[in-house]
Amino acid sequence: MKISAEIFKDAYRVSKEVYEKRMTTSDGILELFQILKMNKGSAMFYITIFDHMMEGRNYTRTINVPSMEFFLKGILNDYGTNSLSNALVALKKHIEYFEKVLQVNMVKIREVYQRYLIKVNPALISNFE
Repeated sequence: MKISAEIFKDAYRVSKEVYEKRMTTSDGILELFQILKMNKGSAMFYITIFDHMMEGRNYTRTINVPSMEFFLKGILNDYGTNSLSNALVALKKHIEYFEKVLQVNMVKIREVYQRYLIKVNPALISNFE
């Protein structure tokens, strides 16, 4: 199933509710599955990725570029630059992991990473290659 803008917006909302302990992971998955008809596996990935981003931890599944951009924008707007910094640490780890394992270059996701890195602190512009 292709994850549309409406679905990833709701995935962000539900992931945020789960992270803030206003909803259980199981209830979040169920809501995304029953209401939005999102695949349960995809729902779990989105919720898990959000949690890992908020904590600055690596994650091994990937979401599409528009979803990632929406999540980063939401984290910045809802939680501020400290949480965005954590999300960028997680994203950088994810990019490094994914490129090493699959031996691909995640050009579009790197571009998103760089755009949001500047928002955290322009002095942090990296040579992340």
